[in-house]
Amino acid sequence: MTTTKTTLRKIILQAFMLCITHAIGAQNNDISAINHYIDFNNEATHGMLIVHRLLENFNQEVNKFVDLESHQINFYSNKDLPGDIFEDTDHWFYDTTPYEWYDIATQQEVNGLSASLNAVASNMRRQLRSINAIRFEAAQFIEKNDLSIRDNQEKIYEILEKGVQLFEDFYLEHKQLKSLVYKFMRSNQIVADPFRGVHLKASQMLDNLRYKKDNDWAQNLDALEKAAASENDKREQGKKLNLFVEGARDFIGSGSVPLEYKLYGKYYYYHNSRLLNYVNRYGNGYVNAYNESIDPSKSIKLMEIPHFYQVIYPNRWMEDVPLISADPIILSLPEKLKNRNISNSNKVLIVDSEVLEIEIFDHQMIDGDIVSVNFNGDWILEDFPLKGKPYPIRIKLNPEGKNYLLLHAVNLGSEPPNTMAMRYSFRGKEETVVLSSDLDASEIIELKLVESF
Repeated sequence: MTTTKTTLRKIILQAFMLCITHAIGAQNNDISAINHYIDFNNEATHGMLIVHRLLENFNQEVNKFVDLESHQINFYSNKDLPGDIFEDTDHWFYDTTPYEWYDIATQQEVNGLSASLNAVASNMRRQLRSINAIRFEAAQFIEKNDLSIRDNQEKIYEILEKGVQLFEDFYLEHKQLKSLVYKFMRSNQIVADPFRGVHLKASQMLDNLRYKKDNDWAQNLDALEKAAASENDKREQGKKLNLFVEGARDFIGSGSVPLEYKLYGKYYYYHNSRLLNYVNRYGNGYVNAYNESIDPSKSIKLMEIPHFYQVIYPNRWMEDVPLISADPIILSLPEKLKNRNISNSNKVLIVDSEVLEIEIFDHQMIDGDIVSVNFNGDWILEDFPLKGKPYPIRIKLNPEGKNYLLLHAVNLGSEPPNTMAMRYSFRGKEETVVLSSDLDASEIIELKLVESF
């Protein structure tokens, strides 16, 4: 009887172990399949960088016909590249191309998620085809048309603006894919490597830069530095992560921008060049180092992050175009910005038109005040020296929610605090309001249409 029970226990144990082995094998197959979608995203991100730089070149070329000095950032053209960056039949850029990874990924099964994953991947591939096509659309228009004619200038900028939307659409699908990856990890109870949490924090910070939302940048940086400190900096990805942290610290420190990126601004430069260089593979970043250090049949890879694209317009064009908020609805005034408190003096600037024309100048004594001015979360002036001669600004208020202007003191001049006068017209009468800031607090003023009272 004892022998029979022992034999039965062995049979049950063997069956149990077989089930576990089968389950682990199935999970490992799913992990490999998930990684193929991530490989598709990462290689597609590499190809998009190439198109991104071409579009920058086209933008600079067109601007030369109007009034902007050109600072060439890249030195290749369509003729130097494959007909389809993402197909690349001769494998100039990839061992396995984005489209090849797409085919591999979508032909495999992932338990319960295949339909969602394939739908997102298909949207991404469709956007890649459009992104590749726009490089030829822009080049052919420039080649065939006289860009000294204003109508042609408007048309080429319209083509380039399509690129802005395509890059944004791809990024949104990238985020959808990332959410599906995390859903897979949760449903399969896959414990995340601590480094994945660090990458998630860095990704959130880059997302904030993309949308010019740096209110909590200093707080996020503190969290990232603590997370990075817990990593072994002797590992390759740890060393590169430390460079990312250094760049993030510079953003709220000096915030310096190289000459060739001055036209694009601080957010564009730090997101696309300074910080992504230490994340993505083509910038020698930590994601590739991490992905090469793991077993892709047992661990989920990290996803690289797409660049964002923006069009730069000539100064002559922008003189009559009011600045519009990147955020269309602001529900509340900020309480902190750039790690500095905001002093709300309850000042309200009442206006009678959605388009507001103001002139800013140093109040009373010209003492070398340097300021940055924020309109609805966007830095419309940075490190700007105030003078006695008024400097004109045109802004367009959001029709819904709140609107505000904020004075951020870069220095205190020779006579603290830093004061900026704003002159504007209300119902035909000239009005002036003065904002005052120091290095501890920035002053904010709310803008309200008279109809809202």
